[in-house]
Amino acid sequence: MRIDKPNGVCWCGCGKPTGKGAYFVSGHDKKAESAVMQIRYGGVAEMLVHHGFGPGGLNLHDEHAKWKAAGGKPR
Repeated sequence: MRIDKPNGVCWCGCGKPTGKGAYFVSGHDKKAESAVMQIRYGGVAEMLVHHGFGPGGLNLHDEHAKWKAAGGKPR
């Protein structure tokens, strides 16, 4: 996945200017993350199930430990 360089405007969509090299105004990364979670999945539990985690699925704790041990690269 290609991610553009910061453009001086907050990526959450608020239109506020960012500091040099920043994608977001302070705290707006979490606002954006929360909004995407709600829009696309409904909540954290639904997102986990969508990706195969949770009861009867993959164990998130174990999978995260394996991912970190393998170098922690995005998939």
